[in-house]
Amino acid sequence: MAMIANLPTIERILVTGDQYQLPSYSSAVPGKIISLRHEGAIEKLIGNSVFRCVSLNKNFRSHPILVEALSVASYNGQLVPERTSEKRHQWRVLGFPTPTDSLPVLTLQTTGWKQLTLERSWSNDLHNEATLRLRRFIVDKIPSAPVVLSCYYSTSVARITALDPESQVFSINRHQDRDCDSAIIVTTRITQESVRQNVDFVLDP
Repeated sequence: MAMIANLPTIERILVTGDQYQLPSYSSAVPGKIISLRHEGAIEKLIGNSVFRCVSLNKNFRSHPILVEALSVASYNGQLVPERTSEKRHQWRVLGFPTPTDSLPVLTLQTTGWKQLTLERSWSNDLHNEATLRLRRFIVDKIPSAPVVLSCYYSTSVARITALDPESQVFSINRHQDRDCDSAIIVTTRITQESVRQNVDFVLDP
């Protein structure tokens, strides 16, 4: 995060998180990043021309295998991968600088009820199940590719490990500096129904 923030071509980086716990990387965030705080951060973005909101099932195009995996895991097959480089817009539709054009990075929102445990650690069962479906799809396509699941909260680690003991699951801070071909980051976001129509890019069904 600190490395990306120091790139001269990036003017602003949005950092959001959950309502009751700061992200594990907060201590490394440079002062130049604009803080929108955690509660109501999505709502504060509406009408802000600095950040472009896109709907994933309409605009996102990345590596065909990744798009197909996401489509199977959480989009009921609605995401259609583009096979030609001209149609794979990737990050250009978001207005990011050219050095990030080839990165297959995507924020995927899976709907479901949030659960608060006694440890005050968030977990979303539908997030966890979609994550495991996504991992299984990638491993079926590329058996030799190490896929790591990184969770913000310990409860997610415990629940995913219980569902699939063979998967490599770590908390964010314990996964640092480990090698892997694919990393799926599992988190939980607080949203409000009243702004659903304005933030399709994080609330696609």
